[in-house]
Amino acid sequence: MAALLLQLMARCRGKMAKSSYVIRTAGAVRLDLLKNFPQVYTVEPGGTILRATQLDESALLGLIDALREAGIDLVEVRREPVRPPS
Repeated sequence: MAALLLQLMARCRGKMAKSSYVIRTAGAVRLDLLKNFPQVYTVEPGGTILRATQLDESALLGLIDALREAGIDLVEVRREPVRPPS
């Protein structure tokens, strides 16, 4: 998973101001774990899917570290495409 994250970050270097991400985990994520991450706006149950917006590199790594420290396995971290303004 670490290699996948490094690849994602390498592709995003230079254009990684603040982005939206989908983070898929192998298990449930306690809501109290996310209290320090107001950018997470959706938590979908069942092999939890977190959706976060306006995350910079530091916030993304902080969220990933918090999940790992809680013993939660990451399945996928994916940057969502930027949507043009309406």
